[in-house]
This record gives sequence, structure tokens and C-alpha cells, in this order.
Amino acid sequence: MRITTKVLIIIFLINFILVGGILFVLFTQLRGMLFSNFERLIEHYTIHLAETIYPNIKLGFNDKLAIDDKIKYTISFMPELMGITILDKNFNIVYSYNINESFPKYIYQSISSKITKYHDLKGHSYYLIIPMKLIDENLPYHLVSVSSTKNLEKNLGLTLFNIFFYVILAQILLSIVAFYLLRRDFLLPLEALTQYIKKPNPSIKEEPFFKENNEIGELSRTLVELHERLESIIKEQKSIIENRTYQLNILSDFLSGFNMAQSFEELISSTEKKFEKYFPKRLKDLVLINPWTKEIFYKRFSLISEEEMDILLEYFNTTTEIPSRLTKKDVDFLIPSFPEDHILSVLRRKNRIFGFVIIDISSLSEETIRVLISIKDHFTIALENILIYEHTKKLSITDHLTGLLNRRRLEEILSIEMKRAERFSHPLSIIFLDIDHFKLINDSYGHVIGDEFLRELSIFLIKNIRHTDYVGRFGGEEFILVLVETHIAGAKNVAEKIRRRWIEEKHVIEINEEKKIGTLSMGIAGYPEHSNDPFELIKYADIALYNAKKDRNKVSVFSKEFLKEFQ
Repeated sequence: MRITTKVLIIIFLINFILVGGILFVLFTQLRGMLFSNFERLIEHYTIHLAETIYPNIKLGFNDKLAIDDKIKYTISFMPELMGITILDKNFNIVYSYNINESFPKYIYQSISSKITKYHDLKGHSYYLIIPMKLIDENLPYHLVSVSSTKNLEKNLGLTLFNIFFYVILAQILLSIVAFYLLRRDFLLPLEALTQYIKKPNPSIKEEPFFKENNEIGELSRTLVELHERLESIIKEQKSIIENRTYQLNILSDFLSGFNMAQSFEELISSTEKKFEKYFPKRLKDLVLINPWTKEIFYKRFSLISEEEMDILLEYFNTTTEIPSRLTKKDVDFLIPSFPEDHILSVLRRKNRIFGFVIIDISSLSEETIRVLISIKDHFTIALENILIYEHTKKLSITDHLTGLLNRRRLEEILSIEMKRAERFSHPLSIIFLDIDHFKLINDSYGHVIGDEFLRELSIFLIKNIRHTDYVGRFGGEEFILVLVETHIAGAKNVAEKIRRRWIEEKHVIEINEEKKIGTLSMGIAGYPEHSNDPFELIKYADIALYNAKKDRNKVSVFSKEFLKEFQ
């Protein structure tokens, strides 16, 4: 059975139920009206009869024939009135016409001082009980009339059946006609249209029914319009999905480069290469800042000048609310020459400024611009992570006061360089350096000046050694210089040069050469002359320093003779 046929059957059944319900309500209303009229008529004739036979009852039922005649006369006008019974005050039957049976118990229970009605549906009887006191207060009787409702109910049933039969017959005939017309004008053409649509690559426009001015023609044309609209939507959505997939692939490629970068040089190199790959010649200016040190460690310009960079950075550092992208309208008061089709985006994380970038967005869609902003945000996160990592790494290997290598890192480097010196048979020397009477400087000038004096010495040592050598703070006012590929004689020359130049330069305090306050004492040890063990080499340089500290402001080279003092 086709779905359309099922729908029609369901509609017919629903219609049938609705009509049946309406007929039932109408029947109930009609039955109530008929019974109401029936009751009024029975009550009218019974009361009239009671008033008619009242004189005879008052005489004590001496002339029953006269009562019978009056009752027969009244019943002739009301055939449904079957009989009359009169009860005394003890409910005994004192008179009965055409009633041979005793009354049901509930009739006696219904007797009262008012007119009482009782309808026995099962027995098809209607009882009307009239107290004779209503006519004469001295008559202690009740007149009970018994009427039959069979004919009334039978007529009602026949009426309902006839109405229902003809209504249902009309419903069936109308449904058959409607089904025939619907099938002829709609179902059959629709089935033909459905079968045609199922064909591969159908061309409905070439079919005759497509141009017809009826429901099927309109449906065909609507289907074609819907099909064309859906094809357009699918094509548009496919294009959007392809574009977004491409943009996500771009973002993923950038993120891959960000995650693999272990230094900011690698991060910048990866970012610039990918910009040239996906957005050639659109990355114009890029400025990167360490927000903790305020150091500008990378900058490239093609649109703005260095002075304009400083103006922008000052503005960003003093402004809390900065949009994710700034246009010419936003920065025109700072840089009047800023191009119309470019955006400036600040590299910001948690209120820290990491720099800014200027990008050419001419002819780019809004989605592509959002991708560029997202790339910028992820670049900022990657840059922050690298700077934090570099800072943490530096803290682990450098001295927090001077910025030089700390003792642990210095010992690691000395071990590495010692192995390299042994492998290639190269010399290696170390200088153990100490500030003379540094405690006296702290006591005289305070620890703040003392710390500044140490920082000055750190900068001085870096300037006076080669970039291949190492310098670190060993502890307190003691420093170690590692001179690679340097013999003892060369190390002594370096030490003497450092000692003399230190006295010649100006410092935060004045060096007293005569009292040897703030001067430098140094001890030297080297490979292969003294030892190939890095820690032993430090020990020998320390012993040589101890020997130099006897006179102060002196350079001393380790000798095994010095060991006698420590035995």
C-alpha cells in the first residue's frame, strides 16, 4: 500500500470519527430535548388528571368507575401514559388503573412532599409521583403515574440510525469521488514525476508536464528551482569549506614551525619563510622586544622609520586597551604616512608587549585577515615561550649579579675544553682572579657600591679577553678566565695586561694602588704543564692566587714548590 493511499485512509477514518462524534453529541442533545418535552407533557396530563379525579378521591373512592372513565379519557390524549396508582400515607395501594405489578422499592424511597420524577432506564418506565396535598392539604394520598419510554427510545434509535447511515453513506461516496479525482489529477501524475526523477540525469524541463499550467507543472518547476538553488548552495558551501580547509592548513603549517623552533632565530626564520610561501610580500615590518629587559632584539623596516617605531612602542606601553588590529584611522595621529590597505597588530600577551607587525591586507578576505591575526597570536605565544626558556636557561648557567657564567657552568665548560685540548694536543690555561681588600671596600662604601664594583669588573674582563675565551664568577670576589689554545706565557701576558688596565681605568670607587685596595691578584695554571684534570687545574690556579695574594696586585704562575705550604 502506497503512503498516499494510507494517508487518504487515515484522513477518512479521522473524518468518520469526527462525524460520529458530532452525531453523538447531536443525538444526546436531541434525546435530552425529547425527554424534557416528554416529561413536561406527562407532568401536565398527570396534574390535570389529579385535579380531575380530586372530587372522587375526596368522596373516598366510592365511584371507581367514574375515576376509570376520567383516566381513560386522559390516556386517550397521551398513549404513553400506561396507568395510574394512588397510595395512602402508609404507601398501600388504594386504587390502581392498568397496573397489576407492585412498585419497585426505589419508588417508595422517592416519595416526598414534592413532585418526584424517576426514570427507570432498564425497565423503560417513567414514574411521576404527585402528593395530593398539593391540591388539598387534607388528602394524605400520592398519585403515581407510570409511563412507557419504549416508543420514545425506539424512535430516537431509528432517527439516529437513519441520520448516521445517510451521513456515512454520503461520506463514503464523497471519499470515493475525492479519491478518484485526487488519484486522477494528482497521484498518477505525481507518480509519473517521481519515476522520471529517479532516472539518471533527468531533464524535467524537456517533459511536457513541465510547461503545463497545473499543480504538477508548478511542482515540476518548483523542483527544478529547488534543485538549482541546492546546487548553488552546495557549490558555495563546498567553496567555503575548501577555503577554510586551506586556511586551517596554513595555520597548521605555521603552528608546526612555531612548535619546532627552539630559538627566536629559528622562529623568525620559519615565520618569514612561511609568509613568503603563503602571503608573499605582505609581511612589511616586524619589531620584536623582550618585555622583561625592554631590549629590541629584532627589527625589519619597509614602511616606517626607527623614530616612528619608537613613537609606536611608547604609545603601546602607555595604552591599556589596544585592538587586535589597527588601521590607518587608528594610527594616523602617530604615523600620518601609514598606508590605507595595511594593518598594524601588536604582539601582546598578558599586558606584555613583545613588539608589533605590519601586514599588507590589500585584496584579502575577512577570513584570511582573521587567519593572519590568529597566526600573529600564536607567534606571540611561541615567542614568549622561547624567551622564557632562554631566560630560564640563562639563569641556570649565569651569575645573577654579574651576568657571567656561574661556577657550575664554568666547571662544565672547563671539562669540555680540557677534553678538546687533550684530543687535539692544544694548550689550555686558566686565570684565577681576586679583588684585593674587597671586604674593606664593602665595609667602607657599602654592599651596593661593592656589587656595582663587581659588575664593572665583569664588563671589563669580557672586553679584555677573546670571544673564544670564557669568564665566570667563581664566588664572592673571585673570577676564573678560561683561555683556550693558550700557553702559560700567553696567559701571563693576558693577566698582566688586565692587571695594569684595571688600575688605569676609572671605576665607581677610586683604586688605591699604593695600599692595594681594589687592585687585582691572579694565579695561573695550565695544561699540559700542570695537570689534565680540570678540577685539579682550578686547585693549582687557586694555590697560585694564594701566593700572589701575599704581595697583592700581582700575577703568579703555579709551581709545585707552592704545594709544600699545604702539606
